[in-house]
Amino acid sequence: MYSIVVIIHVSTALIGFGQTFLFPFLLQFPRSEEGARTVLGLIGGMGTLAKCSDFILLGSGMGMVILGYPFEPWIIASLLLFFIICFSSAVLSRKAALSLWEMLNQESGPYFMEEYRKRMALFIPKVWFTQAINTAIILLMILKP
Repeated sequence: MYSIVVIIHVSTALIGFGQTFLFPFLLQFPRSEEGARTVLGLIGGMGTLAKCSDFILLGSGMGMVILGYPFEPWIIASLLLFFIICFSSAVLSRKAALSLWEMLNQESGPYFMEEYRKRMALFIPKVWFTQAINTAIILLMILKP
């Protein structure tokens, strides 16, 4: 049972972190209104998947501890970083992200890409903050004692 929970945990981490690391690159990719609309739709779906993977990660991590993995200080550090990411996504990035998604219904035409770039300039630093924490968690998992 423990091996299955570990596989679920690692697989979910790879999926969640993999898509999260694509965010900043995908967001800067579009060169046209159609491309930006496609990317924003894709990112919206990926964001939903990321939220689901967060709950699976937390549950499988707790499952590993319950099934016998020793509770160590690095687990507390990982949990703290995990909750900082959740806070960052839900609070710090939310307004900028919602501003981008509102563009899908509010904006169109020649000024769309200009507005997209302005709103993206507010959102990207928050995404990179989340990426830095994701990197810290990954390093913690790799370098743990």
